[in-house]
Amino acid sequence: MMVIPDGTKNTHSFRIPKVIWNSLLIIFAFATILIAILTYDYFQILQQVYRNKYLSTENSQLKEQVQILQLKMNSLLTDVERIQEFEKKLRIMSGVERSIENDKKEKEEEIDIKILMDNRSIRLSPDYSLLNQLYFQKLSPSNSDQRLSLFSLTQPYETTTTQDAESLAMLDFKINNASSIVRTLEKRVGIIENEISRKKYFYQYTPSIYPTDGWVTSYYGPRKSHYAKRIKMHEGIDIGAPSGHPINATADGIISYAGKKPGFGNFIKIKHGYGIETIYAHAKKLFVKSGQQIKRGQKIASVGSTGYSTGPHVHYEVRVNAVPVDPLYFILN
Repeated sequence: MMVIPDGTKNTHSFRIPKVIWNSLLIIFAFATILIAILTYDYFQILQQVYRNKYLSTENSQLKEQVQILQLKMNSLLTDVERIQEFEKKLRIMSGVERSIENDKKEKEEEIDIKILMDNRSIRLSPDYSLLNQLYFQKLSPSNSDQRLSLFSLTQPYETTTTQDAESLAMLDFKINNASSIVRTLEKRVGIIENEISRKKYFYQYTPSIYPTDGWVTSYYGPRKSHYAKRIKMHEGIDIGAPSGHPINATADGIISYAGKKPGFGNFIKIKHGYGIETIYAHAKKLFVKSGQQIKRGQKIASVGSTGYSTGPHVHYEVRVNAVPVDPLYFILN
């Protein structure tokens, strides 16, 4: 290398060793490659951060949806439980007998409903553990990039996704079991429906509704009498309602008696056939007479407090072959 100064000064020349020159080139090339790698990693990290932010938002929405579905699922299970009770009443009324195997299965399903409504009681099988892992693998970011884990960029999202995967697996478990129970109930109700269709005429004359809109103030069974001051058998139910509220027939039949009866005040007895009778007592006013044919839901009297009564209500009884039975067994509404 040569340096030429201005004026008359001497010219100087020197040489850069080849080794140093090559070393500088190598260092420059290495620095260029390193900067390129760091730049690439930087943009990869930015891309991963953006993707994680997007997935985190999506995951939050998913979590809210899972919670809503869980609430809806619990509400559905409550409805299924209520339908099971309704199916029992229908079966009792229809006379459809159940086998020992079906009774055992029904008890197992009743337990299943209660367990399904409490997540803490559920222990998922290995199949659902696998399902959990599949959800996790599908929703979580790739774990192959170990550089990102050094910055703890994916850890918060992975934890949340694991929880969501467990919730989804739990929800899937509940849906599958509830669906199985519903299918079984559907078959049972279908059998009962066929039996009811076959016995339509019989059920037309079978009590199946409340005689008035109100609330049950006293149930069937032993109780202390307000007047006798001792324990007596209460052979029906008392339904409290405002004075003058309609009392309706609970099934088709013929009025066998309508008038006053000691202790019961204004009193109606209806014969429905097949050995079934219903009784309505303490009425304020009667709208039917003996021998009259009536239909289910027809107004026959109004709520009152006649006879031995402490307030406006209707005393309602159901008798089968002259034997009092609990009227609630016959009420479907």
